[in-house]
Amino acid sequence: MTLIDDAPLRRTARRFELGFQAASLLMVALAGGVVVATLVGTAATGAWLASLTGHAIEPQPWQSFALAAVACFGLGLYAATFSAARAVSRILARAELAAAGQAARTLSRWVWAVLVWSIIAHTLAVLIATAHAGPGQRALSIAIGSPQVSLALAALMAAFLAQALTLVAALWEDHKEIV
Repeated sequence: MTLIDDAPLRRTARRFELGFQAASLLMVALAGGVVVATLVGTAATGAWLASLTGHAIEPQPWQSFALAAVACFGLGLYAATFSAARAVSRILARAELAAAGQAARTLSRWVWAVLVWSIIAHTLAVLIATAHAGPGQRALSIAIGSPQVSLALAALMAAFLAQALTLVAALWEDHKEIV
């Protein structure tokens, strides 16, 4: 009986690790861009961020900064999620399956956090964008659409991956003991 060649898994995991690292850095750069844009063009950036909620407004400075904070927090969550995915890939590249299961559980928690934040963020952004509107023009909105469904599916897949990697690690240990 021979051991399984794990070189293809390691190569693929290294590629994914680089991709997730790039995605994480991109999220940080985007958050930095939002901060700079808000400091340089407070009203324009606030108006653009408010337009993403479906509300065309001329924001007050506090609204621009609050909308930017909501956006940056979300981008930070995405950066952390991509970083957790990178950790899973890095561990798989070292073929440490038991540790990969725990890292995948952490990834699943981050994806669930992004899902919850995506719902909360939209509600907060709408409240902020319509805060200075007159009576009857303020809005409260809770949005659940394709992005949230996609995030829920990703979180479920990450949870399944964690369980599968834990089982595979146990099987791999048994296989090595037999061989």
